[in-house]
Amino acid sequence: MIEDKMFKKPLLFFLIFLLSISLFVNYQYYKVCQEKEKQFSIFLNDFYSEVDRSILLLDTLIQEEPADDRLNSALIGLTHHLKILDHMLSRTPHYMDGINGGPNDIGVTASIINSGTNYRGHNIPPFRNEGILSQNELAFLKAFEAYMKNIHDRLTEETDKFRSNRDINKYEFNKIISDTVMKDIYYPFFLDEYINCGSEWGNVQLSK
Repeated sequence: MIEDKMFKKPLLFFLIFLLSISLFVNYQYYKVCQEKEKQFSIFLNDFYSEVDRSILLLDTLIQEEPADDRLNSALIGLTHHLKILDHMLSRTPHYMDGINGGPNDIGVTASIINSGTNYRGHNIPPFRNEGILSQNELAFLKAFEAYMKNIHDRLTEETDKFRSNRDINKYEFNKIISDTVMKDIYYPFFLDEYINCGSEWGNVQLSK
């Protein structure tokens, strides 16, 4: 009887020790998960904000057609926010699996607006070169605005287009970004709009 008690006591201490270790490990894992969720929530809110700011600047450029210094300022502001979005998208692998964080239409578009490009034998200069927006540049920006609004609409609730769906989960965000941004297939439509000045591509058809 005494031997049984002597045996059970160390065993009890050992089990308590194992339980304590298990609780500690589980708590640390819980903290890591909570921190990841917090970081994703911050990331998501920032992403919404940058999309909204980009659309606002695109609307200003298209509706007001600013010139000279105002045009330069608006284009700098637009490409600044697009570069932030591009950087955020490059960091998506830190927040979720399934997105490689590679080149995307937003980053490519910012580069075209800033530096110009060559496309199908056409030399497209930087948008601020002439001090005013040409009809070709406006056609490009309108197509890109439709693209950005599609991303915005996919990220917002169907019942209320003006209130961001902040409860969107990682899977839904992953699906939306994979469909609309990371495939790197839409910017040629913007360039076709530029070349054809809106005559051939009436609407940019995007994945739903």
